[in-house]
Formats: sequence, C-alpha cells, structure tokens
Amino acid sequence: MIVLDSNEIRVNYSNDTVKITIENYKAYKNFWEATIKNIKNVKKDKNANMDTVLSFKVGKCHTLKELLKIKNNNLSYRHSEYLFTIIGEQLKNLEKDNYSLFELDLDDIIIFVYGGGWADISLLFLNTSKFKKLDEYGNIIINRPFLKNNKFLSPEVKSIDEIPAKINKNAWIYSMGYLVCYCLNTEVEKGITKEEIANILKELETTKLYYAVLRCLEIEPDERYYLYI
Repeated sequence: MIVLDSNEIRVNYSNDTVKITIENYKAYKNFWEATIKNIKNVKKDKNANMDTVLSFKVGKCHTLKELLKIKNNNLSYRHSEYLFTIIGEQLKNLEKDNYSLFELDLDDIIIFVYGGGWADISLLFLNTSKFKKLDEYGNIIINRPFLKNNKFLSPEVKSIDEIPAKINKNAWIYSMGYLVCYCLNTEVEKGITKEEIANILKELETTKLYYAVLRCLEIEPDERYYLYI
C-alpha cells in the first residue's frame, strides 16, 4: 500500500513493514535526523539509485486524517501533545537546513502504530514536497498557486492576492498550532481570533499545551514562538 508518494519521497506499507524512500536526504539532513530519532528500530540503507531508504516494522499505518476519523474527530491530550512536540521539532530542525513551509494538511502527517497499540506510536510529518527554500533574508517565496480553503493556513498566507509573494518563515508555526487545536477540538473552526480559539479550548487552560498552542497563533509572525515549557 502506498501511503505517500511525491516527487522526493515515497512511503510504502506492506506486510507490517514500512519503507520510506528519500531522494534528497542530504538537502534536509537536520530534518531527517530529527525524524529518525522518533522511529523505533529503524534501519537506514541505500537502494540501487542511491536513494536513502528507511525501513521498520509496525502493526498499523494511518494518515492523521484517517486517525481523526477513527478517534471520532478528536485526539486525546497525550496524542495532541505528542503531535505538537514531535512535528514541531521536525520543522524547527528543517529551518537549520534553510527550508521551511507555508502549508500543511492532515494527509501530510503519518501515524505508525507499533506492537503496544495506540500508546506506542510514531507520528511524523513526511511530505517533503511542501518544503520551500528560504531566501537570503529567511523568507519564503510563494511562486505557485495554492488552495486557500486549507483551514490550516496562517492569516498572512490567506491574505495573499498575487503571486509571487514573500512571507515570513514563521507561517508554519501558526499552521501547526492551529492543526493541534483542531485535533483537540474541531469546534475551533468556529473561532476566528486567538481569543475565540482560547475560549473554545478553555477546559485545557491549566495545561502546558494550551499556552504552547496559543503562542503559535499570534497574528504577527515575528511574535509567534514554537516553545513547550
């Protein structure tokens, strides 16, 4: 079964084995090193084309979109916390490779379930086709059309009215923060401002994750922080 297939990466799941074939490993070296740390018993090899191949055993494999359906559209606090910390570390390390992204979606994130069931998972962003090279000032240049109905876009991306456009690299921080909010409670779609979303998630107000995601939802990109303390 092909789980993900883009121009630089292919994720195949068959007979309890996952194979991730990566064409451009060196370009995203820091990203992949952060990713591999969160895969159990992974083997790293080269194929005949000299692509990097990661292989490991799992019991199940789902996209985040599929997992939300299984979980009745809400992830547990623990899984949402794991989503925030692991995906955040992946994308923070991506910046060390001088890349970032301005859009992500539920199908970009893959969940690998090991022998211990839902308490024993890896939850990873793997769609490298979304990565964009940063310019000399640390900005993303958007030079192709994109779907504005993606609910996880940052405000500055949604407001783009012509291409090419230049945006702050912190667009991903907003997108990831909003995605985690959505996984905690899909009712956040009814909120427009940070304050409205905070009110919808009010039952989590005493938790670290509550304040971490709100730090991501600042309107001004330079005021956003990926920080979990």
